[in-house]
Amino acid sequence: MKKIFFILLLALLCCTFGCSSQPETNVQVETSESSNAPEETQDSSESENMDIRAPLTPPEDANKSSYINLNEQNKKQNGAGAYIQGDWLYCKSYNSDGKPYFVKMRKDLSEFTVLDYGYARYITISDGILYYSIGSDKGNIGIYKMNMSGDNKEKVSSSYGPFQIVNDKIYYVNIYYDGVVSPDVTSEDMYNLYRCDLDGSNIEKIISKPVFFFFVFGDEILYQDDRDGSALHIFNMETNDDLRINDMTSFCPIYDGEYIYYAGLKEPDTTSKIWRIKPDGSENTLVSDTPVMDRIVVTDNHIYFANLDDSARLYRINKDGTGKQLISQEKNTAEIQVFDSTEQYPVLRYITYTDDWKHTIDAYYAELDGANKITELAPIEDYT
Repeated sequence: MKKIFFILLLALLCCTFGCSSQPETNVQVETSESSNAPEETQDSSESENMDIRAPLTPPEDANKSSYINLNEQNKKQNGAGAYIQGDWLYCKSYNSDGKPYFVKMRKDLSEFTVLDYGYARYITISDGILYYSIGSDKGNIGIYKMNMSGDNKEKVSSSYGPFQIVNDKIYYVNIYYDGVVSPDVTSEDMYNLYRCDLDGSNIEKIISKPVFFFFVFGDEILYQDDRDGSALHIFNMETNDDLRINDMTSFCPIYDGEYIYYAGLKEPDTTSKIWRIKPDGSENTLVSDTPVMDRIVVTDNHIYFANLDDSARLYRINKDGTGKQLISQEKNTAEIQVFDSTEQYPVLRYITYTDDWKHTIDAYYAELDGANKITELAPIEDYT
């Protein structure tokens, strides 16, 4: 009887230690603060109630197209210097001395109205209200909102920089304009990520470190972490997990629902090239070895970029890196935008600069393949 008991006890111990020493099968991506890996043992009732999703996966009840929001990603990551609403185009433009102003014009460029003076960016429309970030030597610096007609202008925040409106909240970073720091910005919170209500109240700090190229997807934020070698991170606002997904300098990340495309700088290269990676950090691969500017645009079928091998002229390639095509003969292209394909012509916008990149030459509109190109209106009278 003792021998039988000893054999049973030995078998039980072997089973217990053998099971606990098996290696994990899931490879965990490095995080900057804590691991996202679930506990190996978890109460079944708790597990059933948890919404465990892979990074940047929309909830089951979410509309995938609205969650990914490819058009808004492209606009925001490229400065959103223009916005189309109905028959009107809201955009920044320049006078003959190169000074910027913010205008409303018809898409056929037949008439326009000056809305504000200064360098307007991140132009967006939410629930019939026009929002924009502006910096000016006239002193108006910050995030503003107004009616579509240009009336009832209100200052939302003294912070000048990129912002995004999500679920009646404004997500923004504190930065400066032309060396002038907003009065409510300190060196400690420069470029930190905040959010507030649409009227600027109820300010909350979301990420306490310099954040660049951010975009909010539900309760997650894709961004470039300046203090982590400019690598890409995904921050979860519910859990505070901060997932590091690559290990190279990364600009302008745009997620199409399958891959994050970005302009990446990998040693020993001295210029960026186009890469793509899965949100979990896998399949980080080079898409094109053409040197590019640090901003790209990703559509359903193509990637648009300024080709540094050809004087920064505008090109596009297929998303697998094939089929490189010249779109425009103009040199020194920047601030590329592709508008929603449901809108009428024009759908492609880009700006060209002088060789020293200090002055704007013109803004152009064209079809996606570069055909039927037109230019903006001639500059209006100078302002002082």
